[in-house]
Amino acid sequence: MQSKIDILETELKAVFENNKKVCPPLTDDTPLDSTFGLDSLDWAEFAVRYQKKTGVDIFEDLNLRLKTYSDLKKLAK
Repeated sequence: MQSKIDILETELKAVFENNKKVCPPLTDDTPLDSTFGLDSLDWAEFAVRYQKKTGVDIFEDLNLRLKTYSDLKKLAK
């Protein structure tokens, strides 16, 4: 069984691929700002895909400030 972190990475990469975008290297320091390459619709697609696989609404708390990939991974634990 895949961990939630593995699913997170797999689904992020799938969103990039589905939208014909290039996924940046996913390191803890990778910024999630506009340079990351996903727009709001892409993030919505990711959130739905992730929730379908894990049952977790990763963006449940809209007050969160996700600055890096490490911040996103913390939500997946």
